[in-house]
Amino acid sequence: MNIGAILIIMVPISMIVAVIIASVIAKKRRNDQSVSHFTPSETITFYYADWCAFCKEFRPKLDEFKQYVVQHKLPVQVVEVEASDLAKQPEEIKKKVQGFPTVIRNSTNEVFLGAVSITELFEKLKNM
Repeated sequence: MNIGAILIIMVPISMIVAVIIASVIAKKRRNDQSVSHFTPSETITFYYADWCAFCKEFRPKLDEFKQYVVQHKLPVQVVEVEASDLAKQPEEIKKKVQGFPTVIRNSTNEVFLGAVSITELFEKLKNM
């Protein structure tokens, strides 16, 4: 085979490879954008203790809420802080956490203590 024949074969192959690579890159960019298409407009911080029976009982509701946020692409971020890490928080926060579980809605600085009030907050946030 001469060089001309090789080029006739290689040019179309390289074009096909380039199109495939461009398609894969474009798909990855679309996937990345769909995951982070918004900046959370609401952050709630969940304070809990591993030893707390009420926290253990409430955990399934928290996990269900977090799953709902992801599935419905709500602009809500849920941050979890374990009791042992509470000491690292600012004094202002430590004063607000009077028991476990506690949720602080960061946009309004509202404090929700106990499963009933936290569940009510989750229902409000689901309607965002």
